[in-house]
Amino acid sequence: MKNIFLLLAVLISFNSNAALISISLDKSQYQLNETISGQLVVSEFTESLGGFWAQLNFDPVVLSMESWQFGNGFDDGLGSLQFDEYNESGGSLYLGDYSDLFADTNVLLANQGTEFVLASFTAKSNSAGSHMLTSNDFGLLNFGNDFVDVNFVPQNINVVNATQVPEPGTWLLMFASLLILGRSQFRKGKRF
Repeated sequence: MKNIFLLLAVLISFNSNAALISISLDKSQYQLNETISGQLVVSEFTESLGGFWAQLNFDPVVLSMESWQFGNGFDDGLGSLQFDEYNESGGSLYLGDYSDLFADTNVLLANQGTEFVLASFTAKSNSAGSHMLTSNDFGLLNFGNDFVDVNFVPQNINVVNATQVPEPGTWLLMFASLLILGRSQFRKGKRF
């Protein structure tokens, strides 16, 4: 069902000529208690962007955010206005980054290109299963501070229990050693 929702969100975003905010993960599957690295990426925009906001929502029993940092798409070298708020018990991370009103648009255009990283984050997987990173509050502004049509694509995170590495079969090794030792003793006995 989650895959159908994701597919519909992607199809809607491609048909509406809107910018797209999506989450890119470093792997498709994670082990329990493994660090998850992800990026919040914007693409398919048609004008210079001046800022963004997005609230990432997740199950706090399943994931815990460890760190986050903003990209450089709204920084012309003199900084940008960055806001973040982490609600650990509520399972949300709010991020906002805005360029200065007097920022050099040529530098912003060069930093933004055709797609760029709004922010990156690391989280820890605390529970096995399939989990969603979603957003119910997100948006983009162009450099003139007008709203830009934007869609958000949620991301599914698959976490599996770590497969235990079997310890060496001590009994098997001992049995094999005894067979080799017995065989060599048997050969010694035939020589006499």
